[in-house]
Parts: sequence; C-alpha cells; structure tokens
Amino acid sequence: AKRVTEVRTVDGLQLTLDGQWTMVADNTYFLGNSAVIIVDTIDLEAMGIPRDNLPLSMVRLFSPSSGGSWAIPGELGVSGTAKRFRIVNLFQDGPTGIRNRDIKLCVPSADGKKCMVVSLSVQETAYKDNKAYFDSLF
Repeated sequence: AKRVTEVRTVDGLQLTLDGQWTMVADNTYFLGNSAVIIVDTIDLEAMGIPRDNLPLSMVRLFSPSSGGSWAIPGELGVSGTAKRFRIVNLFQDGPTGIRNRDIKLCVPSADGKKCMVVSLSVQETAYKDNKAYFDSLF
C-alpha cells in the first residue's frame, strides 16, 4: 500500500509528511514518541556566525556535546551545496543509552543573513528500520 503524503510548506520549505505526523505548532511536527521535525530560521548576522564557510559554521553550531549526551564523531556527515546542505549527527544519551539521529537541512537566505533549518530528530532504531522513509521527508 502506497502511503498518502501531503506536502506542507513551512516558511517556503516543503515537507512531505503523511498522516502519522501530528502538527503541534506552525513549525513543529511529531511522529508519536519516536521523531520530531522543527522548522526554524537562524539569524546568522545577529548570532555572529561566520558566513564565509557556512556549512562548517553550522556543523560547529549543531554538533557540540552536552553534559548528558555527546555526538559520535564518526557519524557526522555533511552533504549538498552551499545553497542547500544537510548536516547529520548521531547523539548518544548518557543516562538512557538511547541514540538519536539528528538531521538538519540548512537553506541560507539569498542575502546570506539568515538560514532556514529543518531539524529531524529520530530514535536511531526507528531511523535504521525506516531510513528511506525518513530521508524522503525533506
């Protein structure tokens, strides 16, 4: 059975979601307890983020470890072009041992002052079992 999808546009970016996703805010969608998508715009200028090599700057922004969780270095991936690129990380949660796949699609504005970011966070077991599905969302 082919899944019924609906293209939703959030701030000009298209997401291909099906009925399993619940919209909880204009920019936030949940897939049960296993995944969340958030669309946000980062003001690069206001945050002082270097724009000469934006993918590298965004990797630094999105890949830090915190007290309870850490990024697994060998799982970091960056793909795409300067106009539209993906940053993929795998985070390990210390207390629970749960791993979450974190995929961010970054689309800088034409003037380079802002960057739209679509973030997908999904439990690694669910991601591995449904990789093609999750990779097709945006």
